[in-house]
Amino acid sequence: MALDGVDNAMVKSGTIVDENSETCHRLQNMDFSVAPIVRYSLVLDNPAQLPKFTETLKKYVKSDPCLLYVLTEEGEHLLCGSGELHLETAIEILRSDYMPDGITFRVSEPIVSYCETVTTASTITCLSKSPNKHNRLFCTAQPLDEALVNEMIGGTLPKEAKERARHLIDTYGFDESARKIWKMAPEIDPCNMVIDCTKGVQYMNEIKDSVASGFLHGVDKGPLCDEPLRGVRLNLEDVTLHADAIHRGGGQIIPTMRSVLFASVLSANPRLLEPVFKAEIQLPREKTSSIYGLMSQRRGEVKNVEDLPSGTRTKVEATLPVADSFGFVEELRGVTSGTAFVSLCFSHWQVVPGNPLEAGSFAYDVVMKIRKRKDLKLELPKLENYNDKL
Repeated sequence: MALDGVDNAMVKSGTIVDENSETCHRLQNMDFSVAPIVRYSLVLDNPAQLPKFTETLKKYVKSDPCLLYVLTEEGEHLLCGSGELHLETAIEILRSDYMPDGITFRVSEPIVSYCETVTTASTITCLSKSPNKHNRLFCTAQPLDEALVNEMIGGTLPKEAKERARHLIDTYGFDESARKIWKMAPEIDPCNMVIDCTKGVQYMNEIKDSVASGFLHGVDKGPLCDEPLRGVRLNLEDVTLHADAIHRGGGQIIPTMRSVLFASVLSANPRLLEPVFKAEIQLPREKTSSIYGLMSQRRGEVKNVEDLPSGTRTKVEATLPVADSFGFVEELRGVTSGTAFVSLCFSHWQVVPGNPLEAGSFAYDVVMKIRKRKDLKLELPKLENYNDKL
């Protein structure tokens, strides 16, 4: 038996059962310990073939649970995977087995996904005024605990509001404002939240959806270099609203919310986050010393060295920033005469060294490279660009 058109309704996987059955249940989606942290930009040679090209990409990513296809607002086609080797293999299969005859494309240099975050509570209460100047939002930002972020992304945070609030208060030291979480964003793998901390302000329920929409829009592209925000808690401290509902609609609140979010992030010691691989390397014992020099050149760190039962080989556990992992396997095999075996998998996010707002720092250079690649102004935004004066 065959079913036609099923792929239009399923993104990655699904369960097909008789709708009248009382005994069949859907299968739980599998969780994978990888993340699409490396991206390649695919450039189509003939723009007239764009519809077939995008349709083929959408179908292809369904065959691999670790692949992700993203079409950006700028029209860039991004294929995201868990690592350099994974994506190179995927692109080769895409070219040979999936892409229709006559459609050719070029592949960019590998692009690493970064995130933006905050490391301290805001030093000031930030203010943004609506375009009509009749509404004001006062906010602060602070970092979320990494364990809480993992709970949010993993889906283990309680869904019911009262149960979730009690968990946040007992486990992470939240105050009673935990009962008024307005939005957790983004929609997929949420890792940021906006909380209503106001008291005695009128019309708050009327702007709740607009605040949530502005927050959802803002976390997708942070102020430093348009990378997603991660681990940010935004506190809505106070609100001044116009008495007439027509002057406090979504068109006034949504852009104001985005501005005050950016101002709050810039006032809370912003930092850039980069993905890190966990590397497991097996090699002859006499070659172990070569690992340390190689890792130090690539900002990696050796965590553990353990002799294997064979007595002739050693297992080395290390961490390696994804941005410095390209070409690592080939270089390692070169210094070990091809006797090393490497396994790389995503481990965690870590703060990029340096202050991204300070010219000359390593983080600043990374931000500038990202802004240049995205055709953004080579000038970092300033707090006063988003923070209005009373």
